[in-house]
Amino acid sequence: MRSTILAILLVFSLASCAQTKSTNSRSFPNYEALGEPTFRLPFLKNFCHRPWTEMHIEENGNITPCCVMPSNIHFVANGIKNYQNSSTLKEIKQYFKQDKQHPHCQFCWDAERNGVRTQRNSTFVDLTKLKKIHLRFNNICNFKCRMCNPKFSSSWAEENKKHKYFVHDYKLEKDIFESTDDLYELILENQHSIEQINISGGEPLISKVNYRFLNFLIDNNLTHITLAYSTNLSKIDYEGVDLIPLFQKFKKVILSVSVDGYGKDVEYSRHGFKWDTFVKNLEKVRPFVTNLVCVVNIYSIYSIPKLQSFAEKNKFSISYQPCLYPKFLSTQSLPRKEKLQILKFYDSLKQAGHLHNYTAIKRNVLSYMMNEQIDSYVIGETLYNCNAEFKNFNTLLDKTREESFTDTFPQFKNWYEEI
Repeated sequence: MRSTILAILLVFSLASCAQTKSTNSRSFPNYEALGEPTFRLPFLKNFCHRPWTEMHIEENGNITPCCVMPSNIHFVANGIKNYQNSSTLKEIKQYFKQDKQHPHCQFCWDAERNGVRTQRNSTFVDLTKLKKIHLRFNNICNFKCRMCNPKFSSSWAEENKKHKYFVHDYKLEKDIFESTDDLYELILENQHSIEQINISGGEPLISKVNYRFLNFLIDNNLTHITLAYSTNLSKIDYEGVDLIPLFQKFKKVILSVSVDGYGKDVEYSRHGFKWDTFVKNLEKVRPFVTNLVCVVNIYSIYSIPKLQSFAEKNKFSISYQPCLYPKFLSTQSLPRKEKLQILKFYDSLKQAGHLHNYTAIKRNVLSYMMNEQIDSYVIGETLYNCNAEFKNFNTLLDKTREESFTDTFPQFKNWYEEI
């Protein structure tokens, strides 16, 4: 149930770097004490540098090596010092040294199995320095995306009190700096090696923590560090303070903007999203936008061609990322009949010359959909049917939000009513 946040963050972790192609397995180079040298690892097909060079720090102080290893699924440690001395972190490193796949990294193994490229570096890497930090400020968010959950959205948490789809409530009483009191110290101590800080939430641009953090960096002459935000772009100011002049003080600011589809389709799946507001704000922050991020799921699959056309017209690139969780929202969970209808729809657009960037869409959208068939999944000891849970989930939310899946997506009406 955490797909929105993970997919937004994939722009920092899955889309940009090719995975190692070699199939050879060899022993790891010798290490001197605890030091890790700079070396090339083309022969370690399962290696990932992130346990050495990155830290993903969550709002409650939990820390993992990267953003696609959330602590509520794979706990490593709480607190910076505990993390640095964690037996789990040492175990993960040891697995990679031995060219083995650690189970905590299942998200990447699943993604790669489905043809998604992940950022497991195969070039020269200096394992002695902290290069990147990912900060999840808090869960304050004004959206209730259907791919998300209360841990990542305060709006979701509030709504969940009504229908209790998620059994456990999530209440966050502290932000990241209150939970991790030595975080500022970590940044100052590593200011010469840290190249980039990724920032997410919740929605970071509506959080007072963001403005406090920006001023900390400015006051300490740390504006050489690249800031990379994942944002819904619903607001670009906070209590009357315009973000753009603050961004301009930094050498580089990257905005990775989440938009899972086009028009009414994305407004349905990302409750709180307003297309007109999105377009207006997108133009205002154009100099900082590197790309749009679209989660490929059942909600977005039919409007992706319109989104791609919008992006081409306005000169934005799109990163298409698969919805791996929850599985019942994945296009791979659709019946084969529905998949074939989708292929027919895309082919008709292609033949008519109305489908832009077909090569990327075929690879990241259509081929992924056809690559596997997911009919069920297991949580704990309970087996769920994907299509049945999809309808159960939407029926509950439609009633609460006074929305309608079939009115928004008439293409799925027959299948949906037959579930």
